Amino acid sequence: FFPDLAFREETQLRLALALERQGHRPSAQRALAIYLALFPDSEQHSLALMRAARLEESEDPDRARALYRSQLERFPQSPYRNLARRALQELAEV
Repeated sequence: FFPDLAFREETQLRLALALERQGHRPSAQRALAIYLALFPDSEQHSLALMRAARLEESEDPDRARALYRSQLERFPQSPYRNLARRALQELAEV
């Protein structure tokens, strides 16, 4: 796979989501991290934060919490806000 390569915005996100769907978790995580770093003002940044956080939950709960908090701080009106809040509550119980 090519998780360390950067593509155009839409292509990078599509790659990350495809890798996630196919079960290539580490590559998907890396592709999402690249997307988040390169495209902080993207309209899809909120979605990318949520997917990245979800992938981190089992391996690095602290990182997942940080991503969910970032989601809530940066995008308080996001349609994902309730999912992020719920995920933070569930991670606090672990």
